[in-house]
Amino acid sequence: KQLAPRKYNKALAPTRGAASKKGELTPYKCRLILDYTVPYTPIDLRGIPNIQHHQIAVLETSHNESNFLKGHYDVGFGLEQHEIYPCHAGCIINTVIGRETDEVGEICVDDMMKMWKRGKELGLRNKPLPKA
Repeated sequence: KQLAPRKYNKALAPTRGAASKKGELTPYKCRLILDYTVPYTPIDLRGIPNIQHHQIAVLETSHNESNFLKGHYDVGFGLEQHEIYPCHAGCIINTVIGRETDEVGEICVDDMMKMWKRGKELGLRNKPLPKA
């Protein structure tokens, strides 16, 4: 994902003929970038008003509500305590439940739904977006 800034020019360019209304709206084609890449690398948006870039490929647990995943797990990727990337959480869940799979090949939606259900039972949830 580490692309040269010019690679983002098309998505971040103002829409032709669009005008901002007293600086509240943005004339840009893109206003919110939801980024699910691992590891997350922030995009430099200095000078581009009203566009937000958020990391969304992170799960979290509540240290008060869950005994699962206490502490730092993906600190090497810059995540906070009680946060983990879904791929790493999946490996841990597979180990806990004794599931043996190589996880290579086609994605089975039914298996993913079962894993998400197991993760939620263990206290995992999507990390919410920061409030604007």
